[in-house]
Amino acid sequence: MEKIGNILTNSKTEYPEYFNISNTLDFSNDLPTLIIGFNLTLKLFRDRVNAKNNVLGDNLYWTFGKTENRSKYQIELELFTNDCIKYQTDKSKYIFVDLIHCKIKTLIKITKKILLLVEPISVIYNDMVYIYSKNLIFGIDLHLCHFVGLNRNKILDKIKSISNDTLEYREIIIEYEDLLFRVDNQVKYLPILYSIKNGRG
Repeated sequence: MEKIGNILTNSKTEYPEYFNISNTLDFSNDLPTLIIGFNLTLKLFRDRVNAKNNVLGDNLYWTFGKTENRSKYQIELELFTNDCIKYQTDKSKYIFVDLIHCKIKTLIKITKKILLLVEPISVIYNDMVYIYSKNLIFGIDLHLCHFVGLNRNKILDKIKSISNDTLEYREIIIEYEDLLFRVDNQVKYLPILYSIKNGRG
């Protein structure tokens, strides 16, 4: 499973698998980090701790432990999870393949780029197909393809043939409903959410 954030804690509480968990501040990545526990935070960042502000630095946060302030802990953990997912989606660029307004030269470049994607993940949602790989998301409107005279079935078959995984929205929505809610139900991010849960992309 791909990791989206770090949690520093002395507690034995279990956390979602998409977090790196440690009791020392030795994470070798630039992912958002949350320190859980007032005393632990005080020990590490005494000069920065502010009970009214949970930000310690760039991508570095703290919150009370579950036994210190349960409601604050639950709220801050939820907000941290949202921030971690947003950190992942913000790194990705969305490109809508506009078959009507794009120049032929641009469409050829986009097509070549799609065909060269490394192990792409595709999600089919009604007439839209979202293709994701390495911080790039391409959106293709199959209805628009049909409108300009292209064979939508051939295009869909080609996308499936180059994709490492092809997912149907209606088949995975229950499993990903919670994560999708965290990105304002923007379906274009579903391939990223899938890669987080499955360690791909």
